[in-house]
Amino acid sequence: MTKPPTHLDGDPISLGEGNTPVIRSRWLGPHLGLRNLWFKLEQVNPTGSYKDRFAARFVTRHHDHGHPFVLATSSGNTGASLAAYSAAAGLPCIVCVPVEAPEAKLVQIRAYGARIVRVRGMLDTPVAVRILIDRLATVCASFGMPLGTSAYEIAPEAMAGIEPLGAELANVPSGSPDRIFAPIGGGGLLTAIFRGLPNPTSLTGHANRAIRIHGVQPSGNDTVVGPLRAGKDTARTLGAGEAHTAISGLGVPIDLDATRALHAIRSTGGDGHLVADTSVWDAQAMLARHEGLFIEPAGSTSVAGLIDAARAGQIGADDHVICVLTGHGFKDGPASIRLADHHPLDPDILDATDLTGEYFARILN
Repeated sequence: MTKPPTHLDGDPISLGEGNTPVIRSRWLGPHLGLRNLWFKLEQVNPTGSYKDRFAARFVTRHHDHGHPFVLATSSGNTGASLAAYSAAAGLPCIVCVPVEAPEAKLVQIRAYGARIVRVRGMLDTPVAVRILIDRLATVCASFGMPLGTSAYEIAPEAMAGIEPLGAELANVPSGSPDRIFAPIGGGGLLTAIFRGLPNPTSLTGHANRAIRIHGVQPSGNDTVVGPLRAGKDTARTLGAGEAHTAISGLGVPIDLDATRALHAIRSTGGDGHLVADTSVWDAQAMLARHEGLFIEPAGSTSVAGLIDAARAGQIGADDHVICVLTGHGFKDGPASIRLADHHPLDPDILDATDLTGEYFARILN
């Protein structure tokens, strides 16, 4: 392999990640009777997901230590982020992905010049996931470098790059939130948010209010919520055949950072929520059609949990709530097509002279 070009010592590899906007809900909040619902727009990060925060730190350290290439595991978003930041650093990048990874994410990874290795059965069972991670960790160890997997268990130094998100959430212009809703896959995102909160031990936002973290999982990947509600101290690894969510990125059947996430939720006095895949897709549609926010299913999962909690009366009308939207809708092609199919193309192809006021009135009806 050719040695990558050097960059100035101490100069981080950054594409402008972080400090993403927070906007107020214009439709869903009023629809649910919530006066203070906000969305954290992580999909506006450079490659379209919060994983850019991880990748910026991972690739910077990788480059500064002179490692020859980046080797990663990903269901899509981590791979896209690492591919982009590796390109910026002049590092070759190889991403191992499951066969069922959304094609849009694979296209994005390839566009940055990274190589994709599709692994049969990568996420089929907890044993398969663990075998893959252990094997790749061994390969990376032979090069003296870390594996690019976004989990504290595997890459804790790089995961610290996500922690400023917690501080951003705690210090939004609208004031410190009462509740933060975040999706759970492996558990790393929620753990990083917790670690980034100011004074996480005392859990104090401003005005002496606690910030409660709510974790939301697809019901087909219940590693955290069930054990949390049962009073367990550890998350669980799913048995063979138990994991069956179609929400890309959230089907992590082993305990990478799941126990860390469980402790974070319990420590803040928050709660866990299980949602059906169909509820996630409904939340995605609501965000697109009523809020103008095009979010992938994994990023819409936090909103699906918020909807369930609000309808169950668990959220006060005046509670200040922020849902973390983690990835852009263009990340998942089939999900995008599912949304678009509700508004199919008009089969007619018209001439300009056909475009009358009467025509437009008709199609609006």
